[in-house]
Amino acid sequence: MRWLVGWSSIAASFGTAGSAGPRPSPSGDDNRTVHPVGAQLLWGDPDPLWAVGDWRPDEVRVVTAGPPPGLTGGTPAVRLAVLGCCAASDEELRVGLFAARGGALRHLTAWAGSYTAVVQVGRRVTVTGDLAGARPVFYTPWANGTAYATAALPLADLIEAQLDIGHLAALLACPESPEALRDSTPYAGVKRIPPATH
Repeated sequence: MRWLVGWSSIAASFGTAGSAGPRPSPSGDDNRTVHPVGAQLLWGDPDPLWAVGDWRPDEVRVVTAGPPPGLTGGTPAVRLAVLGCCAASDEELRVGLFAARGGALRHLTAWAGSYTAVVQVGRRVTVTGDLAGARPVFYTPWANGTAYATAALPLADLIEAQLDIGHLAALLACPESPEALRDSTPYAGVKRIPPATH
C-alpha cells in the first residue's frame, strides 16, 4: 500500500477528535515528532508532506516557485506535488502551479492520468483527488491543524479513532447508495472529501 500524508497548520472545522497533540516537525529536533514509517519527505516545515510506500520516481513530481507577492521567507511558499500517473509535462505542471497560486485549481484535475495533486501557497494547502473519487482524500483535526492523507487508516491510527458505527450501519443498510455515507469513513473523526470537490 502507498499513500501521501501531510499536515496543514490551518485547523479543520469539525469535531474535536485529535485536536490536541504535538505539532509534526520533520527536523527531528523534538522527541514528540511524528514521522510516518518508511516515508519520503517531499517538503518540510511549516506544513510537511510525505510520500509513504513504494512509489516509482516518475510517480512523485514536485515543482516549486518563489513566494507570491507580499510573502517572504527562507523557503519557497509555492509548491506543487503530483503523485501517481500524470501525463502532464513539467511545463504543464509549472503552468498549473502558477494558476493555482492565483486561485485557479481546476487545472490540477484536468491532466490525463490517475493522480493526487497537493498545492501549497503560503499557509493554504489544497489537496485534489480525481473527479471520479477513485483516489480519495481524507482529513482530520490534529495538533491544532489538519492532517490529511490518501488513506483513512493512517489518520485513524494517528488520532486513535474508534469505529464509526453509523458509517458501518449505513454501509450495510445501503451498500449501493454511496450518498448515504456522505463524507464519513469507518473511523470516527476521519472525514472523506467528496469526489469532484475542490
